Amino acid sequence: MSQSFPARRGRPDRDPHPIESILADRFSPATLRTYGQVAKAVDASGIPAADWLRQQIRARADAARTIGDNGLAMPKQTLTVYRAAVSHYIAEIEAPGGNARQIARALPSTAPLRAGEDREKMTPEQLARFRALAETAREPQRTLLLLLPLTACRISEICTLTLSNVGKDHAWIKVYAKRAKERRVPLSPSARRLLSAYLAKHAVTGARVFTINETWKGTPLDEPRACHPRDVWRVVETWVADRAPADAITGTPAGILHGVALHQTRHTAASAMVKRGANLAVVQDLLGHDSLKTMARYLHPDDDEKAAAVALLEPLNLDET
Repeated sequence: MSQSFPARRGRPDRDPHPIESILADRFSPATLRTYGQVAKAVDASGIPAADWLRQQIRARADAARTIGDNGLAMPKQTLTVYRAAVSHYIAEIEAPGGNARQIARALPSTAPLRAGEDREKMTPEQLARFRALAETAREPQRTLLLLLPLTACRISEICTLTLSNVGKDHAWIKVYAKRAKERRVPLSPSARRLLSAYLAKHAVTGARVFTINETWKGTPLDEPRACHPRDVWRVVETWVADRAPADAITGTPAGILHGVALHQTRHTAASAMVKRGANLAVVQDLLGHDSLKTMARYLHPDDDEKAAAVALLEPLNLDET
């Protein structure tokens, strides 16, 4: 007989799914709760767990292409958790004795999740709108969002920033990318002022610079926890339909952030640095890429830049070439 888990603050008591007891010695209570919720959803669907996961991925990829109230796509990290939960569900419930890691490799990829989103750089109007809406977010999401286009960092890199990796006078930060590669990113005067102002107003009690004291719905937490990329994604997801009125200062219209992904701030920053004369090898190093080939996808020349490049050919006497 399953036991009733004690309620978390603001949540009623609930009956756990049997898989939570099976995996109790392997995962944290929060992970077990999520896996249990996924297991209940699979049970309710009446279809194999792999097919349920495939439906979730397809539905959210379709939602990302839809304009309007249904245009809120789930962050990729969430479906990645779903995928892990399904692999354990299959290994423990559908086909007991299976290897969850091997099963996970055979499950459908979550890559199509944001296929409906633009991966190009933001337009000046989109960037202005992004900054205006970021200013309305509560901390630490506000500072995190504003730092992204000023540093060309990934959201995961900024979220995991620690005090020990902030340079003297906030002149630089050290971040860790994929495969634990580290790099030092100098901060522009604007980024330095932004980080300094945040640290001056918000006492950092742990190692992480950015922590939150309440859930995204406003429920107070028993103790602060590190800010996760999903905490920032939940803010941005409310901008997809962008129902806020047009910004009185920038004059940018509502709705222009539909389909915009957080990673586009990285594309925007890289393109801006190149456009303003930064050496490609320097930008590559700042982004943390191993090769210029990888860097190439961050170069987004617009029509004006192409026209300027072609204009350089004007002095040539083609009859003599």
